[in-house]
Amino acid sequence: MENREYISNKKQTEQELSALKVEWQKHFKMPTPTKSSREFLSKNISWQKQAKEQGINLKRFSKMMDVALSQYELGKKVKPELIVKSGTKFIRQWQGKTHEVEASGSTFIYSGETYKSLSAIARKITGTQWNGKLFFGVKK
Repeated sequence: MENREYISNKKQTEQELSALKVEWQKHFKMPTPTKSSREFLSKNISWQKQAKEQGINLKRFSKMMDVALSQYELGKKVKPELIVKSGTKFIRQWQGKTHEVEASGSTFIYSGETYKSLSAIARKITGTQWNGKLFFGVKK
């Protein structure tokens, strides 16, 4: 009897692992790493789903992590990077006018135009060089 239970559990585990491998390829668009455990695949698939649901640009996030790791390995202080969810709005009063910016993926929309950074928008508004995060009150 115990042998049948073992075989049944092993088949169930293999089926779950096969399903996770299919799910991995769907989300990561690449083959599953060799000898991956169910736990590894499940956690990474969950992380990927959450990131997409929250509008996190995964390529940008990965690049930021690589930069942070490089700085850390060189003994440099790692500065936290601003990660903005799509749909986030930044509002600033400047010279009596209200300026509204909306985050959209890894870009920002201001007055119907798309910009790569808040700094570019702050420069457009003020006519001078500004740190966009400082201008919009995201950092002190």
